[in-house]
Amino acid sequence: MYEISVNETPVKICASAVDPHAWKEIMNLASLPFVFHHLAFMPDLHGGKGMPIGGVLATKDVIIPNAVGVDIGCGMCAVKTSWKVSDIPFKPMINIAHNYAAIENHFGENVFVHRKGAVRARAGEVGIIPGSQGTKSYIVEGLGNPDSFESSSPVAVIKGV
Repeated sequence: MYEISVNETPVKICASAVDPHAWKEIMNLASLPFVFHHLAFMPDLHGGKGMPIGGVLATKDVIIPNAVGVDIGCGMCAVKTSWKVSDIPFKPMINIAHNYAAIENHFGENVFVHRKGAVRARAGEVGIIPGSQGTKSYIVEGLGNPDSFESSSPVAVIKGV
């Protein structure tokens, strides 16, 4: 991870390369007056619509629907079962939504955290990175990195980044 300052806003980036479209979006986000603490970007950062995919933005008193994309709430929830269809006991869900905003406490303040192409990954929090079309799924555990607002990219989790 490296850190730069854009419009006096700290920007923390885990990506080795940033495409021009994503840079333009980062510049726009860094100019917003309500950005809280810093902006964070995951290793698979790339241009989106309004905010790069793989971006995490925390704000005070402001929710930005476009910051989580045009597919708000995209993701899934998993429920651990005993694998018997006749008596599936519902247990606490594992939420792996990756385009949403939520109220969370970071750096001692309650803020709205917007995740676009990023999942919450608090220390010890269990998540699932779902497979697609017959590929493997992964059960993962968050590290709780404050620099990413306790977020991770699904790709980064799988690769161990």
